[in-house]
Amino acid sequence: MRVRAASYSPLPMLLQESAGRHGTKFGTHVIVDIIANTLRIFGEGMKVACEITLMAADSGLVRTDEDIVAIGGSGRGADTAVVLRPVYSHEFFDLRVKEILCKARF
Repeated sequence: MRVRAASYSPLPMLLQESAGRHGTKFGTHVIVDIIANTLRIFGEGMKVACEITLMAADSGLVRTDEDIVAIGGSGRGADTAVVLRPVYSHEFFDLRVKEILCKARF
């Protein structure tokens, strides 16, 4: 079994939050904001787990032809683990979360 670890740093370009919102929660409807906030419905950890998977695939740290376990969370620690098949950022809409192993309770 291979184990790879990647640290969480700024979001990949596809999911980067846009700056300059104008008075509403989303301001203009920017697709990256919609994606990020939709993933947050399941918790910050789900968003982070998906983001780090994209970053790991883009940087060649994980293969895109086999499932992995991605772990995410917030500043308070890791609270979400999912099984998914990595994809590159430009293929984001092909990303499939196959199993939620654990997630934070709200």
